[in-house]
Amino acid sequence: MAKTKTTPAAATVPAIPSVADWLPVEDVRDDHIELTGGALTALLRVSPSDLALLGDADRKRLITAYQEAYNAEQGGFSLVIMPRTADMERYMMRLENRLTGETDPKKRLVLKSAMNEATRLVREGACVERQYYLVISEPPAADGHALSRLRERAAHFAERLAGGGVDARLCAYDELHRALMLYAMPRQAAMLPSALELSIAPMLEEV
Repeated sequence: MAKTKTTPAAATVPAIPSVADWLPVEDVRDDHIELTGGALTALLRVSPSDLALLGDADRKRLITAYQEAYNAEQGGFSLVIMPRTADMERYMMRLENRLTGETDPKKRLVLKSAMNEATRLVREGACVERQYYLVISEPPAADGHALSRLRERAAHFAERLAGGGVDARLCAYDELHRALMLYAMPRQAAMLPSALELSIAPMLEEV
């Protein structure tokens, strides 16, 4: 009796998980994010304030503004702080270009000192920009008004903070994408335009 030759089954290669598998984002709209499951989220970008630089009255006013805004919000929200490494490349290039054409010994010394300090910051990972977001969530609703309620809550939250001198703005489409990229891919996000600008010492600027 002839034996039948069997072909071994092809080995199955496990699929590599993608970002979409663990980041519950369905879509990004004009001013909000649609999450898997139907919930909606809006982001308020909050400009930080250094309390150490404020007087007692201004410090108390700012803290009170945060307290009142937080206590007045009845829905779900959270404060998210996302650090990103600042891109020092442009700053270093400016210093190098100035050093190449500089003949004054004192200015060359200052430029070299600034370059050494910038190199140290990069090496130690000390040049970090922190971005602050208030994440406001609205659960799915059968009445179809979840988005309008989310926008109203975000607007009122920003108004309450603004009343205490806190700058908070609703993130639009591009800002939402940047925030998601910073959260999911922090290394690549370091190459995005930054609000953190480093300036050359005043004595080196052109007169």
